[in-house]
This record gives sequence, structure tokens and C-alpha cells, in this order.
Amino acid sequence: VSFHVGGDLKNKRILLEDDVSDTGKTFERGIQYLNKLGVVSVVTAALLVKPQSKHVPDFFVKKTSSWIVFPYEVKETILSVSKMMKKENKTVDEIKEKLRELKIPDVFIQKFIKKN
Repeated sequence: VSFHVGGDLKNKRILLEDDVSDTGKTFERGIQYLNKLGVVSVVTAALLVKPQSKHVPDFFVKKTSSWIVFPYEVKETILSVSKMMKKENKTVDEIKEKLRELKIPDVFIQKFIKKN
């Protein structure tokens, strides 16, 4: 936790939510932090849970081992995968193919990946 959540949480019941419980570390840190603030209980919820997660939320929609790209992180994912693959000396076409394997729509691949 990089900043105080604000307000007095002592004796409160908290719902801690995240989009994905991947490693579970975010939940573990959040629960630890909230307990230090004196909360009565922490219930956790996530849309998705990865099999390797150390913390399985109390409530979740689905377990998945798939690569997850939410609509708000498409550009970030494309640029990140592209940067990593360029370091491995992959061609633009190889990068585009990998992005298609990750189910990134072509419209976004064309928008954010430029020919060299």
C-alpha cells in the first residue's frame, strides 16, 4: 500500500476488491494493512483468480489460467509485449502474431504497432 486510505477504519467491516487475483500478493498486503488499521473483518472479491494465487478471494466469478487483457490495458499490453519481443530480436510480424495469439483485436495491433 503506497498511501493511507484515509478516514478511521477501526472496527469497520471492509470489502477489498481487485480485478484479478494473480499472485495474491496484492490481497495479502491489503489485508495486512487493513488489519493494522484495526478493522473488524476483511472480505475479498475479484472477477478472476489465477491457479497460482496465494490468496483465493471469498467471492470471485471465474478461475482461469488464461492471459487476461482488460479493455483499459490493451495499449499497455501491446507496448509491453512489443518491447519485450524487440529485445529478443523478433520481427514486427512475429510480434503481431504473438498479440493475435493473446486475442488482441487487429484494429488495436495496427494502431499501436508500426512497421520499422
